[in-house]
Amino acid sequence: MDAFEKSAVVAIASKLPKKLIVRMGVLRLGNIILILMPFEPLFEIQIEIEKYLKQMGLQAIALVVGYSFDYLGYLSMEKNDTYESYMTFVEPLDIMRHAKELIDKVINQ
Repeated sequence: MDAFEKSAVVAIASKLPKKLIVRMGVLRLGNIILILMPFEPLFEIQIEIEKYLKQMGLQAIALVVGYSFDYLGYLSMEKNDTYESYMTFVEPLDIMRHAKELIDKVINQ
């Protein structure tokens, strides 16, 4: 990412509110679990959720559905010098914690 692209990202990020309300959802259809989030999630998000389901002892298929309810940028777990990393405006660990809490609620109903 060159200096111009970085400055464009900083300009975009500076216009975002300090606190975002993120609407997410989880839907279970048999052994399929849909995780709905308003980001463009990178594949690593899918892998993290699949690991979590295995830790819970579930033989479920996880499908992460992006662009749900809104669009709030990319969701990347890695912080590196890539466009997607710069366009991740939320703390990925907070989003993953929230997703896991929602999965727990749906599974334990």
